[in-house]
Amino acid sequence: MRELSISDGVEALDAQISSLGEEHVENRRIFVLYLGNIDPVSGESWCSDCNLALPVLMKNARAILAENDVLISCGVGLKEQWKNNPENEFRVRKNLTAVPTLVELNTDRILVEEDCSDKHMVPMMFKGDPN
Repeated sequence: MRELSISDGVEALDAQISSLGEEHVENRRIFVLYLGNIDPVSGESWCSDCNLALPVLMKNARAILAENDVLISCGVGLKEQWKNNPENEFRVRKNLTAVPTLVELNTDRILVEEDCSDKHMVPMMFKGDPN
């Protein structure tokens, strides 16, 4: 699995996704994990749910996803840019309602908030289980 990190906004995320699409890799699955920005000093997000979910998500992604799959971690901004801000670009352009949110691109598969730390739902998401 290839891990990428974006913290420069929606346009940077869209550019990265477009670039991945141009690589024409067969059977590649692309996941985007939206979370509160990570503090470079503490190494943690301002979002407590994100901090709970991250170890579960990463452990399962590394164990389950194929070598050609991609997981993009994407910061939605600082706390004041996200909380109670209906104009946040991720809320407006990606229709996000909460963080963490894990989305598998080109599917309707999504995990939101506490589902992202669920030890049963996360592996099902990465395995592609329909239930």
